[in-house]
Amino acid sequence: MKIKVLHKATLFRAMGVLSIFVLTILPLSVHPGHATSTLVCLSSTTDSCPSSPAVFTGPVGSTIKVHVVIANAASFNGFQVWLGTYSSTLNTTSIDLTGSILPGPRVSLECINGHGCEFWLGSGPGTDALYASGSSSTGSNGNATGLLFTVNYRVLATGTGVPLGLYWQVSPSGPDAGEVEVSFATGGTLVPVQNGTFNSCAGCPGSGNVSLQQTVAFRGITASITGSLEVNGTTETLTGTVNIQAVNDTTGAVIFSGTFSIYYYFGAAIMVKFVMVIPSTPVSLGAICSIDKATYLGSCMLARNPDPARYGSINIIDLGMLAVRFGGIEGSANYMPSLDLAADGSIDIIDVGIESVNFGAPVFY
Repeated sequence: MKIKVLHKATLFRAMGVLSIFVLTILPLSVHPGHATSTLVCLSSTTDSCPSSPAVFTGPVGSTIKVHVVIANAASFNGFQVWLGTYSSTLNTTSIDLTGSILPGPRVSLECINGHGCEFWLGSGPGTDALYASGSSSTGSNGNATGLLFTVNYRVLATGTGVPLGLYWQVSPSGPDAGEVEVSFATGGTLVPVQNGTFNSCAGCPGSGNVSLQQTVAFRGITASITGSLEVNGTTETLTGTVNIQAVNDTTGAVIFSGTFSIYYYFGAAIMVKFVMVIPSTPVSLGAICSIDKATYLGSCMLARNPDPARYGSINIIDLGMLAVRFGGIEGSANYMPSLDLAADGSIDIIDVGIESVNFGAPVFY
Protein backbone atom coordinates (compact mmCIF):
# COMPACT_ATOMS: atom_id res chain seq x y z
CA MET A 1 0.00 0.00 0.00
CA LYS A 2 1.51 3.31 -1.07
CA ILE A 3 2.27 5.76 1.74
CA LYS A 4 1.03 9.32 1.17
CA VAL A 5 2.27 12.55 2.71
CA LEU A 6 -0.77 14.73 3.38
CA HIS A 7 -1.76 17.72 5.52
CA LYS A 8 1.69 18.75 6.65
CA ALA A 9 0.25 21.46 8.88
CA THR A 10 -0.98 18.76 11.23
CA LEU A 11 2.29 16.84 11.47
CA PHE A 12 4.32 16.81 14.66
CA ARG A 13 8.00 16.76 13.80
CA ALA A 14 9.74 16.88 17.17
CA MET A 15 12.23 14.02 17.27
CA GLY A 16 11.50 11.33 19.84
CA VAL A 17 8.15 12.77 20.97
CA LEU A 18 5.41 10.15 20.87
CA SER A 19 2.28 11.52 19.29
CA ILE A 20 0.04 10.09 21.97
CA PHE A 21 0.89 12.98 24.28
CA VAL A 22 -0.85 15.41 21.96
CA LEU A 23 -3.71 13.21 20.84
CA THR A 24 -5.67 13.78 23.99
CA ILE A 25 -5.62 17.57 23.74
CA LEU A 26 -6.06 18.16 20.02
CA PRO A 27 -9.54 18.29 18.47
CA LEU A 28 -10.29 16.00 15.56
CA SER A 29 -9.00 17.42 12.29
CA VAL A 30 -11.49 17.78 9.45
CA HIS A 31 -10.15 17.16 5.94
CA PRO A 32 -11.83 17.29 2.57
CA GLY A 33 -12.78 13.82 1.45
CA HIS A 34 -13.42 12.45 4.95
CA ALA A 35 -15.99 9.69 5.26
CA THR A 36 -17.92 11.89 7.69
CA SER A 37 -20.25 9.17 9.02
CA THR A 38 -17.46 6.63 9.43
CA LEU A 39 -15.66 6.29 12.76
CA VAL A 40 -12.72 4.19 13.96
CA CYS A 41 -12.79 3.77 17.72
CA LEU A 42 -11.34 1.94 20.68
CA SER A 43 -13.91 -0.33 22.25
CA SER A 44 -14.34 -3.03 24.87
CA THR A 45 -16.58 -4.91 22.41
CA THR A 46 -15.86 -6.12 18.88
CA ASP A 47 -19.10 -5.08 17.20
CA SER A 48 -19.74 -1.43 18.06
CA CYS A 49 -18.26 1.90 19.11
CA PRO A 50 -19.25 3.28 22.55
CA SER A 51 -21.23 6.50 22.74
CA SER A 52 -18.35 8.13 24.62
CA PRO A 53 -14.61 7.38 24.75
CA ALA A 54 -13.99 3.94 26.26
CA VAL A 55 -12.36 3.55 29.67
CA PHE A 56 -10.41 0.31 30.12
CA THR A 57 -9.56 -1.04 33.57
CA GLY A 58 -7.43 -3.78 35.06
CA PRO A 59 -5.15 -4.57 37.99
CA VAL A 60 -1.38 -4.62 37.77
CA GLY A 61 -0.30 -7.95 36.32
CA SER A 62 -3.46 -8.53 34.33
CA THR A 63 -3.99 -8.54 30.56
CA ILE A 64 -6.54 -6.25 28.90
CA LYS A 65 -7.92 -6.35 25.37
CA VAL A 66 -8.41 -3.11 23.40
CA HIS A 67 -10.48 -3.60 20.25
CA VAL A 68 -10.04 -1.28 17.27
CA VAL A 69 -13.49 -1.09 15.65
CA ILE A 70 -14.80 0.62 12.50
CA ALA A 71 -18.40 1.82 12.36
CA ASN A 72 -20.72 2.98 9.56
CA ALA A 73 -18.23 2.38 6.76
CA ALA A 74 -18.77 1.89 3.06
CA SER A 75 -17.14 -1.14 1.47
CA PHE A 76 -13.38 -1.07 2.11
CA ASN A 77 -10.40 -3.36 1.55
CA GLY A 78 -7.65 -2.07 3.82
CA PHE A 79 -6.56 0.20 6.64
CA GLN A 80 -3.53 1.94 8.16
CA VAL A 81 -3.88 2.39 11.90
CA TRP A 82 -1.43 3.48 14.61
CA LEU A 83 -2.06 3.34 18.34
CA GLY A 84 0.01 4.83 21.14
CA THR A 85 0.07 4.77 24.93
CA TYR A 86 2.47 5.03 27.90
CA SER A 87 4.72 1.97 27.84
CA SER A 88 5.53 2.40 31.52
CA THR A 89 1.93 1.46 32.30
CA LEU A 90 0.80 -0.73 29.40
CA ASN A 91 3.05 -3.15 27.54
CA THR A 92 1.80 -4.52 24.23
CA THR A 93 2.08 -8.30 24.09
CA SER A 94 0.40 -8.98 20.74
CA ILE A 95 -1.82 -7.70 17.93
CA ASP A 96 -4.59 -10.07 16.82
CA LEU A 97 -6.56 -10.03 13.55
CA THR A 98 -8.84 -12.89 14.61
CA GLY A 99 -12.45 -11.96 13.85
CA SER A 100 -11.53 -8.96 11.69
CA ILE A 101 -14.27 -7.62 9.44
CA LEU A 102 -11.64 -7.37 6.68
CA PRO A 103 -11.84 -10.51 4.50
CA GLY A 104 -8.62 -12.55 4.40
CA PRO A 105 -6.45 -9.78 5.88
CA ARG A 106 -2.82 -9.60 4.76
CA VAL A 107 -0.36 -7.61 6.87
CA SER A 108 2.10 -5.24 5.19
CA LEU A 109 3.30 -3.52 8.39
CA GLU A 110 3.05 -4.64 11.99
CA CYS A 111 4.62 -2.69 14.83
CA ILE A 112 4.38 -4.02 18.38
CA ASN A 113 5.55 -1.82 21.23
CA GLY A 114 7.90 0.04 18.91
CA HIS A 115 9.40 -3.05 17.28
CA GLY A 116 8.97 -3.15 13.51
CA CYS A 117 8.67 0.62 13.02
CA GLU A 118 11.95 1.94 14.40
CA PHE A 119 12.55 4.16 11.35
CA TRP A 120 9.40 6.28 11.98
CA LEU A 121 9.65 9.56 13.85
CA GLY A 122 8.38 9.28 17.41
CA SER A 123 8.19 5.51 17.36
CA GLY A 124 9.38 3.54 20.35
CA PRO A 125 7.94 1.72 23.36
CA GLY A 126 4.19 2.31 23.52
CA THR A 127 3.85 2.53 19.73
CA ASP A 128 1.76 -0.04 17.81
CA ALA A 129 0.70 -0.11 14.18
CA LEU A 130 -1.04 -2.36 11.71
CA TYR A 131 -1.36 -1.93 7.96
CA ALA A 132 -3.54 -4.60 6.38
CA SER A 133 -5.31 -5.24 3.09
CA GLY A 134 -8.08 -7.71 2.37
CA SER A 135 -8.33 -10.48 -0.18
CA SER A 136 -11.58 -8.74 -1.13
CA SER A 137 -13.66 -5.80 0.03
CA THR A 138 -16.14 -5.83 2.87
CA GLY A 139 -19.89 -5.70 2.20
CA SER A 140 -21.12 -2.88 0.00
CA ASN A 141 -24.19 -1.79 1.95
CA GLY A 142 -22.45 1.34 3.19
CA ASN A 143 -22.95 0.44 6.84
CA ALA A 144 -20.10 -1.93 7.64
CA THR A 145 -19.39 -2.11 11.37
CA GLY A 146 -17.03 -4.51 13.05
CA LEU A 147 -13.61 -5.36 14.42
CA LEU A 148 -10.45 -4.30 12.60
CA PHE A 149 -8.01 -5.87 15.08
CA THR A 150 -7.32 -6.33 18.80
CA VAL A 151 -4.34 -5.13 20.83
CA ASN A 152 -3.45 -7.11 23.95
CA TYR A 153 -1.77 -5.17 26.76
CA ARG A 154 -0.06 -6.29 29.93
CA VAL A 155 -0.67 -3.90 32.85
CA LEU A 156 2.74 -3.02 34.32
CA ALA A 157 1.92 -0.23 36.77
CA THR A 158 -0.88 1.78 38.32
CA GLY A 159 -2.23 4.79 36.45
CA THR A 160 -5.28 6.98 36.01
CA GLY A 161 -6.42 8.52 32.75
CA VAL A 162 -3.60 6.87 30.81
CA PRO A 163 -4.27 7.85 27.16
CA LEU A 164 -4.82 5.34 24.37
CA GLY A 165 -4.79 7.23 21.09
CA LEU A 166 -5.35 6.36 17.45
CA TYR A 167 -3.54 8.24 14.68
CA TRP A 168 -2.07 7.94 11.19
CA GLN A 169 1.69 7.87 10.63
CA VAL A 170 1.56 9.35 7.13
CA SER A 171 5.31 9.15 6.51
CA PRO A 172 8.53 8.57 8.42
CA SER A 173 8.53 12.30 9.14
CA GLY A 174 5.68 12.25 11.62
CA PRO A 175 2.10 11.47 12.66
CA ASP A 176 -1.29 12.94 11.80
CA ALA A 177 -3.34 13.02 14.98
CA GLY A 178 -7.05 12.36 15.25
CA GLU A 179 -7.55 10.20 12.14
CA VAL A 180 -6.56 6.98 10.42
CA GLU A 181 -6.62 5.87 6.81
CA VAL A 182 -9.15 3.42 5.35
CA SER A 183 -8.95 2.21 1.75
CA PHE A 184 -12.35 2.57 0.11
CA ALA A 185 -13.19 1.93 -3.55
CA THR A 186 -12.47 5.60 -4.25
CA GLY A 187 -9.02 5.37 -2.67
CA GLY A 188 -7.42 5.97 0.71
CA THR A 189 -9.57 8.24 2.85
CA LEU A 190 -8.94 9.72 6.29
CA VAL A 191 -11.63 9.00 8.88
CA PRO A 192 -12.00 10.44 12.38
CA VAL A 193 -11.27 8.42 15.51
CA GLN A 194 -12.53 8.05 19.05
CA ASN A 195 -9.77 7.33 21.56
CA GLY A 196 -9.84 5.86 25.07
CA THR A 197 -8.14 5.87 28.45
CA PHE A 198 -6.93 3.31 30.97
CA ASN A 199 -7.38 3.27 34.76
CA SER A 200 -5.72 0.66 36.95
CA CYS A 201 -7.72 -0.71 39.86
CA ALA A 202 -6.51 -2.81 42.77
CA GLY A 203 -9.94 -4.36 43.24
CA CYS A 204 -10.44 -5.47 39.65
CA PRO A 205 -10.66 -9.15 38.77
CA GLY A 206 -7.32 -10.88 38.89
CA SER A 207 -6.02 -9.92 42.34
CA GLY A 208 -7.62 -10.57 45.70
CA ASN A 209 -8.33 -12.88 48.63
CA VAL A 210 -10.34 -16.08 48.38
CA SER A 211 -12.13 -17.74 51.28
CA LEU A 212 -13.01 -21.42 50.94
CA GLN A 213 -15.74 -22.78 53.22
CA GLN A 214 -17.60 -25.73 51.79
CA THR A 215 -18.93 -29.18 52.63
CA VAL A 216 -18.95 -31.71 49.80
CA ALA A 217 -20.01 -35.36 49.63
CA PHE A 218 -18.98 -38.29 47.44
CA ARG A 219 -19.89 -41.99 47.62
CA GLY A 220 -20.42 -42.18 51.39
CA ILE A 221 -17.72 -39.69 52.36
CA THR A 222 -18.29 -36.07 53.42
CA ALA A 223 -15.45 -33.56 53.46
CA SER A 224 -15.35 -30.13 55.12
CA ILE A 225 -13.04 -27.75 53.27
CA THR A 226 -11.91 -24.42 54.73
CA GLY A 227 -9.08 -22.18 53.67
CA SER A 228 -7.70 -18.75 52.96
CA LEU A 229 -5.92 -18.09 49.67
CA GLU A 230 -4.55 -15.12 47.75
CA VAL A 231 -4.74 -14.71 43.99
CA ASN A 232 -1.87 -12.38 43.10
CA GLY A 233 -2.39 -10.75 39.72
CA THR A 234 1.12 -9.33 39.64
CA THR A 235 3.06 -12.55 40.18
CA GLU A 236 0.23 -14.73 38.80
CA THR A 237 0.46 -17.02 41.81
CA LEU A 238 -1.98 -18.70 44.18
CA THR A 239 -0.81 -19.01 47.79
CA GLY A 240 -2.37 -19.96 51.12
CA THR A 241 -3.52 -22.91 53.22
CA VAL A 242 -6.53 -25.22 53.03
CA ASN A 243 -7.80 -27.56 55.77
CA ILE A 244 -9.74 -30.73 54.93
CA GLN A 245 -11.52 -33.16 57.25
CA ALA A 246 -13.17 -36.19 55.65
CA VAL A 247 -15.68 -38.39 57.49
CA ASN A 248 -17.19 -41.80 56.72
CA ASP A 249 -20.93 -41.15 56.53
CA THR A 250 -21.83 -44.62 57.81
CA THR A 251 -19.54 -44.92 60.82
CA GLY A 252 -18.86 -41.27 61.54
CA ALA A 253 -15.14 -42.02 61.68
CA VAL A 254 -12.68 -39.38 60.55
CA ILE A 255 -10.74 -40.93 57.69
CA PHE A 256 -8.55 -37.90 57.01
CA SER A 257 -7.71 -34.57 58.59
CA GLY A 258 -4.95 -32.41 57.25
CA THR A 259 -3.69 -29.03 56.07
CA PHE A 260 -2.38 -28.30 52.57
CA SER A 261 0.05 -25.50 51.80
CA ILE A 262 -0.83 -24.18 48.34
CA TYR A 263 1.58 -22.36 46.08
CA TYR A 264 1.69 -22.40 42.31
CA TYR A 265 1.97 -20.20 39.23
CA PHE A 266 -1.27 -20.07 37.24
CA GLY A 267 -0.19 -17.73 34.41
CA ALA A 268 -2.94 -16.25 32.26
CA ALA A 269 -5.58 -18.85 33.16
CA ILE A 270 -9.05 -17.40 33.76
CA MET A 271 -10.02 -20.19 36.16
CA VAL A 272 -7.43 -21.15 38.78
CA LYS A 273 -7.69 -24.90 39.53
CA PHE A 274 -5.89 -27.25 41.89
CA VAL A 275 -6.39 -30.67 43.51
CA MET A 276 -5.76 -31.90 47.08
CA VAL A 277 -5.50 -35.68 47.59
CA ILE A 278 -7.43 -37.34 50.44
CA PRO A 279 -6.10 -40.81 51.33
CA SER A 280 -8.97 -43.30 51.52
CA THR A 281 -9.88 -46.93 50.76
CA PRO A 282 -10.05 -48.47 48.19
CA VAL A 283 -8.88 -45.47 46.17
CA SER A 284 -7.66 -42.03 47.23
CA LEU A 285 -10.00 -39.12 46.60
CA GLY A 286 -9.26 -35.69 45.20
CA ALA A 287 -10.77 -32.41 46.34
CA ILE A 288 -10.87 -30.55 43.00
CA CYS A 289 -11.12 -26.79 43.55
CA SER A 290 -11.67 -23.92 41.11
CA ILE A 291 -11.29 -20.18 41.73
CA ASP A 292 -12.84 -17.59 39.44
CA LYS A 293 -10.43 -14.66 39.05
CA ALA A 294 -13.33 -12.40 38.09
CA THR A 295 -15.17 -12.85 41.40
CA TYR A 296 -12.61 -14.39 43.79
CA LEU A 297 -15.14 -17.13 44.51
CA GLY A 298 -13.95 -20.68 44.97
CA SER A 299 -15.77 -24.01 44.84
CA CYS A 300 -14.71 -27.61 45.28
CA MET A 301 -15.95 -31.09 44.38
CA LEU A 302 -14.88 -34.62 45.26
CA ALA A 303 -13.90 -37.42 42.90
CA ARG A 304 -11.34 -40.15 42.87
CA ASN A 305 -7.82 -38.75 42.59
CA PRO A 306 -7.59 -37.41 38.99
CA ASP A 307 -3.81 -37.92 39.02
CA PRO A 308 -3.64 -41.74 38.72
CA ALA A 309 -0.09 -41.49 37.35
CA ARG A 310 0.89 -39.52 40.49
CA TYR A 311 3.08 -37.03 38.62
CA GLY A 312 1.77 -34.09 40.67
CA SER A 313 -0.44 -32.64 37.94
CA ILE A 314 -3.30 -33.67 35.68
CA ASN A 315 -1.44 -34.30 32.45
CA ILE A 316 -1.36 -36.23 29.21
CA ILE A 317 -0.18 -39.39 30.99
CA ASP A 318 -3.33 -39.44 33.10
CA LEU A 319 -5.47 -38.96 29.99
CA GLY A 320 -3.51 -41.69 28.23
CA MET A 321 -4.20 -44.15 31.04
CA LEU A 322 -7.91 -43.40 30.73
CA ALA A 323 -7.80 -43.85 26.98
CA VAL A 324 -6.20 -47.30 27.27
CA ARG A 325 -8.83 -48.48 29.76
CA PHE A 326 -11.76 -46.57 28.31
CA GLY A 327 -14.94 -48.64 28.29
CA GLY A 328 -13.85 -50.92 31.10
CA ILE A 329 -16.60 -51.83 33.54
CA GLU A 330 -16.39 -53.12 37.09
CA GLY A 331 -15.55 -56.84 37.08
CA SER A 332 -13.89 -56.78 33.65
CA ALA A 333 -10.17 -57.22 33.01
CA ASN A 334 -9.99 -53.71 31.53
CA TYR A 335 -11.40 -52.03 34.63
CA MET A 336 -9.12 -50.18 37.06
CA PRO A 337 -10.77 -48.51 40.09
CA SER A 338 -8.32 -45.61 40.15
CA LEU A 339 -9.40 -44.61 36.62
CA ASP A 340 -13.10 -44.69 37.47
CA LEU A 341 -12.99 -41.13 38.78
CA ALA A 342 -16.75 -40.84 39.23
CA ALA A 343 -16.83 -44.24 41.02
CA ASP A 344 -19.90 -45.31 39.04
CA GLY A 345 -18.60 -48.70 37.91
CA SER A 346 -17.31 -47.79 34.46
CA ILE A 347 -14.46 -45.85 32.86
CA ASP A 348 -16.38 -43.57 30.55
CA ILE A 349 -16.86 -40.08 29.17
CA ILE A 350 -17.64 -38.70 32.63
CA ASP A 351 -14.18 -39.66 33.82
CA VAL A 352 -12.59 -38.21 30.69
CA GLY A 353 -14.57 -35.02 31.29
CA ILE A 354 -13.23 -34.68 34.83
CA GLU A 355 -9.67 -35.04 33.53
CA SER A 356 -10.15 -32.72 30.57
CA VAL A 357 -11.85 -29.86 32.41
CA ASN A 358 -9.10 -29.82 35.03
CA PHE A 359 -6.20 -30.57 32.68
CA GLY A 360 -3.00 -28.89 33.83
CA ALA A 361 -4.09 -28.42 37.44
CA PRO A 362 -1.42 -29.11 40.07
CA VAL A 363 -2.08 -31.93 42.54
CA PHE A 364 -1.03 -31.56 46.18
CA TYR A 365 -0.37 -34.67 48.29
